[in-house]
Order: sequence, then structure tokens, then C-alpha cells
Amino acid sequence: MPQWIIYVSDIPWKDLTQRQQQISLKLADYTKVTYFSCNSLTNLRKYRGKVKIEKLIISELFLFPYTRFWLIKQLNYLIAFCFLYLALILKKNKPVLILSHPSQYRFIYLPNSGIFYDFLDDTSGFPKVKKIANLLKEKEEKIIKKTQKIFVSSNYFSEKLGKRFPGKVIFVPNGVNLPDFSQALREKPAELNNLAEPVIGFYGAISDWVDLDLLEYLLKEKKELNIVMIGPVDTDISRFKNNQQIHFFGKKPYQELQKYLSFIEIWIIPFCQNEFTETVNPVKAYEYLAAGKKVVSTYLPELKPFESEILITKTKEEFLAKIEICLKSNNKNKTANLQKRLEEYSWPNLARKIYAEICKN
Repeated sequence: MPQWIIYVSDIPWKDLTQRQQQISLKLADYTKVTYFSCNSLTNLRKYRGKVKIEKLIISELFLFPYTRFWLIKQLNYLIAFCFLYLALILKKNKPVLILSHPSQYRFIYLPNSGIFYDFLDDTSGFPKVKKIANLLKEKEEKIIKKTQKIFVSSNYFSEKLGKRFPGKVIFVPNGVNLPDFSQALREKPAELNNLAEPVIGFYGAISDWVDLDLLEYLLKEKKELNIVMIGPVDTDISRFKNNQQIHFFGKKPYQELQKYLSFIEIWIIPFCQNEFTETVNPVKAYEYLAAGKKVVSTYLPELKPFESEILITKTKEEFLAKIEICLKSNNKNKTANLQKRLEEYSWPNLARKIYAEICKN
């Protein structure tokens, strides 16, 4: 039984609530858990302020800025390593470590009672890190060789890594915290008040994997359509500067997402279809479904288990056609069978699976 788990994350606790935060929080139901992250000083104003969670310790370091540069990022992780090493020596305690990014390879040398790797994505496949892709793979190999188990969120990597490391790879998909999305709220966000129907929505990081050409096509072909985009923008959206049909609302706290879900019936996952997105298992898909919403997505293999509820498309014409079907249908995408299946993808259930694997080792 692990007495202490440290989950090392590459995002601040107050950033978009993702797998890292959810797994850490649910693991804290079983034992002492520390969520440890190292980030740029430029994020301090955005994410400052103490976070009090009774069962979880949140420890964050804000160090040198410009972490988009590989060397700066590595310097910060080196400092973070020294900080943690000193802390663990003084505490005379060896925690279980869960690492989640290739840049954390130094952490395998910390005093520990076991190392696990939460393989979130093929980080080297991100468009913005193409130049250091091989370096990232090299660092990731160092982590994998030291780990007891590798947790992967997609079937693609379960099969790919499973062949290389038989018996070491555990499939733990992304999921949803059902109570957070099960009830409709009456408080309508002010930003939605002046939008005429039909309205469709998307939330999440708006980056290079979002198919802007597809969005542009939808707006051109359906002039009365309003598209709401919620999330931080990390790509060029200047083409939409003068378009009154698409609305970028910026990043919203996790707790506010249900307000938007309550008043928009159709939600989309307009991802590019390429080698990178072939492995993506989007958390938002399960959150959309848990709220009983109609969902239209580009073809993502990891969504196949829910293809009876998610309208999966392969062309922009098909995407528009599926939106039209949703607009004409009054049926709610919420059934007892769907809820039962989503239980398997609930964060408490997935964290229980991870904890059980940690206990075995």
C-alpha cells in the first residue's frame, strides 16, 4: 500500500482541468497525494493564489519564463528536481512517483518506492515541438525503462507500446466526473443572451489540432449558424476577425462549463484528421455525453466505443450534414444505458484502476 504518491504534472492546477488534475484528486481518496508542477513565472499572476483541497497537497514552482524554449524548460525542471530531492531527503520518505511528460526524465533519479508513467499523448507529435521530437523520444525512453507500469489513454498506444513492453502497459482511457455534468443549470451565461439560434459549441484548447478550415466551411455554408468557441487560443485565428458568426469566449473555469452545456444542445469536436489526432482520446467527448448533449466529431478512432451516440464524420460535407440532423432532432442524447457505460469512464473508476496497479507493484 503506497503511503504517498507524487503526481508530477506539466500544467498548473488552475489551468484547464484535465486528466492530470482529475486522476490526482481521485487518487487522494486512497492515500496521501501531492500534485507537483513546475511552470513559468509569467503564469504566476494568472494562476496565483492558494488552492485548498482537504485531501490533496498542491505544490507548484514558478520559475524562469519563456518555457517554450527547450533549454529554459529543462533549467526549470532541473531546479524542480533539486527542490524535490532536498525535500524528500529531509522527509526521509520515499513516495511513489507518477510522471507525465518526457521533460521530467530527471525525476527518475529521485528517492522513490516506485515509478509509473502516465502516457497522456505522443508529446513529440505536437506541431510546435517538431524540432526536438527526437530529443523528447529519447528522454521518454529513459522514463519508460525505469517505470513499473505505463498508463496509456488510447488503444493505439496500448497496442504499440504493449508490443515493446509486454505486461507493462495498462489501458486507462480518459474520462468524466459524472456529477459535474449531470444536472442542467438555470443560470444562463450573459455571453449567450444575444446569440440567435442555431448555436453549436466547442470547449478546450484551440490549437493547431483544431480544424479551422472545417469551421470556416460550416460558417460559409450555413449563414445563420453561430459557433461558440471556449478555451485558450494558441493558433492563428485572424481569418475569423470580421466574422460575426463565430465567438471566441476565452478560457473558462472548469466549474462554469456546465452553464454553457445547459444552454447549448449541440457540441462539436472539429479536430484535424492526421497522425497526431489518430491517437487522441478527448476528455470533452465524455463530458458532452454526460450532460446529455448531441455530439458531432471528426473521425477519431478512440471514440468508436461511443459511435452510437457520437456522430462521427470523415468529410466536411458529412460534418455539416450531421449538424443538420441534430438541429432537426428533438431527442436527448441521455439514456440509462449510456450513463451506465460512462460509469466505466468515470474518473473515480479510472483512478481506482491506477491505484490497484500501483498496489500490485
